[in-house]
Amino acid sequence: MLAPLSNYAAFSTAIASGDPKLLAWTFAWTSHAILTGAPLFDANIFYPARPALAYAEHHIGVGIWGLPLFALTANPILVYSVLKIAALTLNGVAMHLFVWRWLRSHGAALLAGLVFSVSAPRLIYSGHLPLVWNCWFPLMLIAADRWATRREMKWLLATTVLFALQALATWYLAVMAALALAVFAVWRPLAARLWPDPANGPHVQLPTPRGRRALVTMAQLAAGGLLAAGIVWPLAQPYLALSGHEETPPRIVLRYAADLGSYLQPPEDALAGPLMKRVLGLPARRVGAERAQFLGLVTIGLAAIGALRFLSLVVRRRQARRHAGHMLWGGYLLLLGVVAFGLSLGPSDDGRWFMPFDLISRTPVLGMFRVPSRFAVLVILAVAGLAALGFSELSRRGRRVSVLVAAVLVPAMLLEWAVTPPAKSKPGSDVTPPIYYLIPALDVHALVSLPCYRRSDSPPLDADYMLYSTVHWRPIVNGYGRAEPPGLHWVVGTVAAFPGPNSAVRMRELGIDYVVLHAARYPDRAAAILAEARTSRDFQQVARIGDDYLFRLLPQP
Repeated sequence: MLAPLSNYAAFSTAIASGDPKLLAWTFAWTSHAILTGAPLFDANIFYPARPALAYAEHHIGVGIWGLPLFALTANPILVYSVLKIAALTLNGVAMHLFVWRWLRSHGAALLAGLVFSVSAPRLIYSGHLPLVWNCWFPLMLIAADRWATRREMKWLLATTVLFALQALATWYLAVMAALALAVFAVWRPLAARLWPDPANGPHVQLPTPRGRRALVTMAQLAAGGLLAAGIVWPLAQPYLALSGHEETPPRIVLRYAADLGSYLQPPEDALAGPLMKRVLGLPARRVGAERAQFLGLVTIGLAAIGALRFLSLVVRRRQARRHAGHMLWGGYLLLLGVVAFGLSLGPSDDGRWFMPFDLISRTPVLGMFRVPSRFAVLVILAVAGLAALGFSELSRRGRRVSVLVAAVLVPAMLLEWAVTPPAKSKPGSDVTPPIYYLIPALDVHALVSLPCYRRSDSPPLDADYMLYSTVHWRPIVNGYGRAEPPGLHWVVGTVAAFPGPNSAVRMRELGIDYVVLHAARYPDRAAAILAEARTSRDFQQVARIGDDYLFRLLPQP
């Protein structure tokens, strides 16, 4: 399923531009910082700003798993490629385990694992690796249920650690993990009261009064909260310190909000797009808008059957007590899906209508959540579980029906998800220009690669230079992330004036002493810039390899 989006012929060197290169650099930097003992947030980008990593994201909850491979190979692209496959694989395994635990059906669990790992939204956004690194969600819910059932401290600690691992993948998933636990904390006591069952009661009765048991529970929750804060706070504090400077305009948030069509219309690169447009007249969704969350009509239909199964058991209380798992998890997933769907619709447009996302956008720190459609991660989790419940309901009709359903629906489901992008979209091999391998042997304080793209129509191209910096780790002016340091426009304007005399004066003040010029990236191959630089009294050409030039800023006369 991932093959159309990956270039296995150049597995260790092929990577797409923009966010994938940013993420490859991020994983490499976190590994480099751990291996060398460098301060994590003093990253080598956005020179001279500090702490530079606070203007991107550390993604340490993902990058830490690539540390052994980076230590052996020092190849950030290989690490990224391996983690990309690992993310989708682990998602499927974790979801399979979660569903099998309460349905005891490997067929239903397999279907849920497929939805959670290789459905169209997962494949399309697999390039944004931390957003699809969701394997801890199902395991966190298993641990939370074990603690709620047994009140054993080890399960609370497991829930806390799994929450922290999920939260450290990306800021968006931290909010979603907290929401998933909050919905569980509200729903589970209600389900246990409405549909009591021995399987939901404590396995070990504590010989203490009810009040004391409540006190022990509160003490355990406090300990878990302190542990989670102790893990997450040191890595969140730099972002919280900058949160007041990162207000997202409402029009940007609205542009990244989902709507009903986001879930019902196939993306333009999906195999189902042309077919549904011809049969139903539904136009395909443009992938780049982050609003394509199509899970397929088969998956949605199975999830609807699962939701109806839960609602039918609500009416028939006697049967509901015999299916405690259906009531607990079916109701939870249905509630979580509704809440997440409402949040994914974003804030109110004109303020006349209240939208659930308004609570987030008006809350300090949470207001940094600028892409509401990413709440679809929880919608996919909910739909995967409900689809498994629907598949299980169909399978109850008999073994022959079960085999027929699996043989027909699963291939149809996979075909709906199949992504068929044009051949030109397959990532090409990206090799670090040889001129960067000269940097480690030089006494470089800071350098800049030109042209800078901060003021261009393609700012993600600055991520190329970030990836190239992994061969030397010297501070660089270039950078690309979710925000930018104050004064970056002034620094970029200074270096963009290279090789002018005023540029040289300001570069000396900033401590920028080397310039890498990529002539092929200029429309005129930088002919005028090179002619001026060769005659400049402030810069000296140190090396040239092909169309790449290395200049040194001379000391002030």
